[in-house]
Amino acid sequence: MSAQLSEYKQGLYIQANVPNWPDQATFTGTVSIIDKRGATATDTRYTPNWVRPAQSVDEARAILLKYGIDVIEGRAQQGSDVNG
Repeated sequence: MSAQLSEYKQGLYIQANVPNWPDQATFTGTVSIIDKRGATATDTRYTPNWVRPAQSVDEARAILLKYGIDVIEGRAQQGSDVNG
């Protein structure tokens, strides 16, 4: 995805897919990392391989936000690549 640099600010976008049954939750998340140092935004799709099943949508969102921030700040590595 190429774009004008002025269109973007550094940021993080995460979307969680959580079903109606929490015990069957999957943590497919979209993590988009926008970097002003390059013209291409990075769009990665990861499932953290260390998370326990969330009991609510809010808990799943919190897990994915924490994971995404850890990745950006260099404290965590990517999980399983769900595009496989």
